[in-house]
Amino acid sequence: MKMKRTYFTRLAALALTLILALSLTACGGKDTNTDGDNSGDTKVAVKIGVPNDTTNEARALLLLQENGIIKLADGAGITATKNDIVDNPYNVEIVEAEAAQLPNMLPDLDYAVINSNYAINAGLNPVNDSLFIEGSASAYANILAVKEGNENEPKILALKAALESKQVADYIAEKYAGSVVSVVENPTDGYDASVDYEALKGQTITIAASPTPHAEILEVAKTILAAKGITLDINEGEFVSLTGASGSGKSTLMNILGCLDRPTSGHYYIAGEDVAKFNAAERATLRNKRIGFVFQNFNLLSRTTALENVMMPAVYAHPALSMKAMRERSVELLNLVGLSDRMDHTPAQLSGGQQQRVAIARSLINNPSILLADEPTGNLDSTTSKEVLHMFKDLNRQQGITVILVTHDPKIAAFTDRAINMADGLICEGISDMLSKDDV
Repeated sequence: MKMKRTYFTRLAALALTLILALSLTACGGKDTNTDGDNSGDTKVAVKIGVPNDTTNEARALLLLQENGIIKLADGAGITATKNDIVDNPYNVEIVEAEAAQLPNMLPDLDYAVINSNYAINAGLNPVNDSLFIEGSASAYANILAVKEGNENEPKILALKAALESKQVADYIAEKYAGSVVSVVENPTDGYDASVDYEALKGQTITIAASPTPHAEILEVAKTILAAKGITLDINEGEFVSLTGASGSGKSTLMNILGCLDRPTSGHYYIAGEDVAKFNAAERATLRNKRIGFVFQNFNLLSRTTALENVMMPAVYAHPALSMKAMRERSVELLNLVGLSDRMDHTPAQLSGGQQQRVAIARSLINNPSILLADEPTGNLDSTTSKEVLHMFKDLNRQQGITVILVTHDPKIAAFTDRAINMADGLICEGISDMLSKDDV
């Protein structure tokens, strides 16, 4: 299935910031000479963490170059990598890591270049806590994207006008104080004169967005639209189910969504990238960065503890992350799923429900934006199944993670916000509205 998208307008820019992790003497490296003789100083490399995805790594390197930390080869632009560094006067060691993990890695780095949304989520102030910050002249901005052909629909024009309002621009300036900046050149009153707002009264506009800062900004647009009787429904990631009889195509679709298989035709976009064109290695990298998996049979390593099982994916996905940081993150996740007193237990010492909780914690270790659960309650009793389903819903509601759950049970499907029913390899109408969520 191919879904073309139209990009309307640049709405807001998320700055990259260089965060000081440890106190250093300037940025010239740490002196290992302790006898007071400076004649033979040995400089230890200053570690600076940068995002490992193509665009953000280049932005980070360009920010460092702009501030005299490194020099890149002539012509190195938005595809620059650390291999393009031609002059390194401060003996900087560039540590590449998943963007969402960089705040967790600060104890093991001297500095890190962090996207503002991840810095804000980690409790950092991208303006006050940073040494350098990307300016508003950056060409990289957040946009409103819709299916091609719908760009001139009245509801879309109404949403676009609300986002281009002075109210939104003022909110961004006050709330984020420079870490997020509005790039709308001529803010309006929030309304489009060509739109018949009376005809839209009582209608709902649905939009998906990440929690910070996008959903927060959309709340301002929601107020503007509400004044005209229009409801803006903001989905911070979806909680959906795939349901259908055996052989209907659920597993095949799940494998494609999880980048385990490629579609034979059509297009599949994740974060603007056509995954259908990726090779096996590129799909594996994307899985590590963006997707978590939960299986019916748990798939835990039998001879390792719950804590070690949770840590395992991070060992392979983030080799630059210290064992201490991995352990702290794993402990945090096991606390999240209610297993703080079972961390040192092996799978054989855990109940089925506890093993599935470990599997859920493991799926979250790399901070995925998408969680795929294949019959996650299939081996659980009804009471434990309810607990696991509520845990998925909490992850969706509180952390904005998109949860896609495969099930053959209509009652389980009814618990999700939207059910996608499959038959003979085709997507049919949803069934959630026909079932009672009180049954789950």
